[in-house]
Amino acid sequence: MLERSVDPLVDLVARWARTHGPFAPGEPARRFGLGVAAVEPVLARLVREGRLVDGAFLPGGQGRELCDADVLRALRRRSLAELRREI
Repeated sequence: MLERSVDPLVDLVARWARTHGPFAPGEPARRFGLGVAAVEPVLARLVREGRLVDGAFLPGGQGRELCDADVLRALRRRSLAELRREI
């Protein structure tokens, strides 16, 4: 049986972020057919909780970007491993 969520939009956005790399705030809003204003408080909450990281991650990125903390750690590990192989 599925558990009821206390805040389903937070859970939905967090789950979506875990399956995507760095993203702009408008991306989950578009995915779920919501306005960015509806998603911004959810993103801010996930950043406060440490589940998302706010920053500039993509080369040539434009504006604010977010990434799931675990996804970002995995990307860093892979990047470092690739750099080590090159040396």
